[in-house]
Amino acid sequence: MKSIFIKDDDVIEFEIFFAKNKDGEILVGNKKDALLEREGVDKETLEEHKLSFKYPNHGDMTDIFSRSVKVGSSGISIDPVAARSNRLVVLLRNWTFVDDKGNKLPITEKNIKSLHPSLADFILVEFEDRTGIV
Repeated sequence: MKSIFIKDDDVIEFEIFFAKNKDGEILVGNKKDALLEREGVDKETLEEHKLSFKYPNHGDMTDIFSRSVKVGSSGISIDPVAARSNRLVVLLRNWTFVDDKGNKLPITEKNIKSLHPSLADFILVEFEDRTGIV
């Protein structure tokens, strides 16, 4: 049985693959061969990346939700879209993304928000599938 206490070094790691199709659209997957078999994929654009997330504990989830609070005329609410997106900001520990010059990009909120939406969504789905946290 997993401990009821989550350590700061408990991580979830996985690989993702993406490439562009002939129209320049991004195709994302978690299996290299399956991605390369998709119709129209430009095999020359294939990239493989590794990501590492901290496994969330109660404090992390509190941080994620507190970042997602909206205060409006109807009261206080939690924005579920922001809460989902904030998992990347709070829990992402490592990635292998690089800039145009080949330098590793730091994990910053700005860089996270600059991810292609299809890629960011796929990363979040992978995280959710591996943790059961939705």
